[in-house]
Amino acid sequence: MRKLFTLITIAVFTSSSIYAQISKGSILLGGGIGYNSQENKQEGSTIETKTSNFYVSPAIGIAVKENLIVGGDLSFSNQMQENGSNETTNKYYGAGIYMRRYLPIANRFYIFGQGRFGANIFDGETTQGTDYISTNKGYNVNVGIYPGISFQVNKKLHLETGFNNLVYVQYENGKIKTQSLGNMSNVTSKSFSVNSSLNNMSGLYVGFRLLLAR
Repeated sequence: MRKLFTLITIAVFTSSSIYAQISKGSILLGGGIGYNSQENKQEGSTIETKTSNFYVSPAIGIAVKENLIVGGDLSFSNQMQENGSNETTNKYYGAGIYMRRYLPIANRFYIFGQGRFGANIFDGETTQGTDYISTNKGYNVNVGIYPGISFQVNKKLHLETGFNNLVYVQYENGKIKTQSLGNMSNVTSKSFSVNSSLNNMSGLYVGFRLLLAR
């Protein structure tokens, strides 16, 4: 029985490695998309808080060696929060370069790890009725890593999921302009942070890749 189990295990992983390798020179096209929405209402209150986040990122990469991809991407994110007469919106436009390593684990299944360096410009606005408005504009640069799982639907299509920016380091520089009851103020903010998307699960995404084999 032990010998039979060993032979089956070897056969599965040998066949998967033969079938599932991404050959050097292959091109990957695709991207990721994510959305989440929440509604919260405190007991005894008529005010409901609504939050939503939409994210899309087209990407392209090339296999510089077997199962190792180097490429670039563009990204757009739109975040909104409403709480009674208060409303906050944030938009991010970004670009980045990445390196991804695939590891075949079974027939048509991979796990992968990705590292990425990126930069974003952002534009945010917060309003509270008609008496208060605040804008926040600036940029950030970040380095992040995350794991994922990929399934090879056919020879060209891969579906994947993972935690975008599972761990990331970020520097941000922004200018905040506030107008309240006729008074104006301007503040420059700079920050450095280490974050994880597991804090609120907002980093979970679903994506795809089209494999153009060499």
